[in-house]
Amino acid sequence: MLGCVISSVTYAMGLSDINADEVLNSQCKDSACTAQAKHPAQTRYYTTSNDHLGEAQIAADAALADAGKQQLSASDFKAQANHRKATAEVPDLTDPALM
Repeated sequence: MLGCVISSVTYAMGLSDINADEVLNSQCKDSACTAQAKHPAQTRYYTTSNDHLGEAQIAADAALADAGKQQLSASDFKAQANHRKATAEVPDLTDPALM
């Protein structure tokens, strides 16, 4: 079913004559590249390494996380929720417009 949908989309977009293997072979220079493209390593999705980030980005992320923690600890969510609950408008269910 999904194959029919994909083939109809590629046909509608004028992409039906594209061969994925030819495109891959034109972009990859060796078999390791082709293997990685066809079966990507899953570790890139769940790694905790920050090697790809610059020092400034790492520092900015840490500062943003700290600012968020301070904002959360300064907020009294329980008191805010109780206040909203106490001041909430209750609809009049006998109003004919609501029926």
